[in-house]
Amino acid sequence: MEFREYLKGRLLDFLLIQAGITLAIGVIGLMGEPEKQIRPLIMFVPFLYAFFCVLVSFVTYSSKEISVGEMAVRKLVQFILIELVVGGISVMLEPALTLTMLLPIGLAAAIVWLAVQGIDYLIAQYTASQLTKELWEMQRRSLRDKPE
Repeated sequence: MEFREYLKGRLLDFLLIQAGITLAIGVIGLMGEPEKQIRPLIMFVPFLYAFFCVLVSFVTYSSKEISVGEMAVRKLVQFILIELVVGGISVMLEPALTLTMLLPIGLAAAIVWLAVQGIDYLIAQYTASQLTKELWEMQRRSLRDKPE
């Protein structure tokens, strides 16, 4: 895979992660105590989460083909790093977070990660089916145009 294509995929991941995290923050915020005031820094949290989550996603990049098992290990490492990043950023921004407050954040990060992986899979599957159709069409044309 070319690095440029890989980079495009990570940009899409960034946008999907940011959208998912923004939604999750809103839902979690609705469950919080209304008397707590929101600090202006909170508006940058989705960007920080998305940026660092995409940054750790580079552990899945390989310039050569790798096996399904190797990719599964890389995806597992990616997931663990993302959970650590999300937990670390959350604690850095709000040191008073308790474990019961971190659990929903970690669960939301896991759900967003799974959604991004699912969407990536669907896009890759669609791209592969389009390429297969194009190859079938090229093959059919070459057989049709072949002199006897």
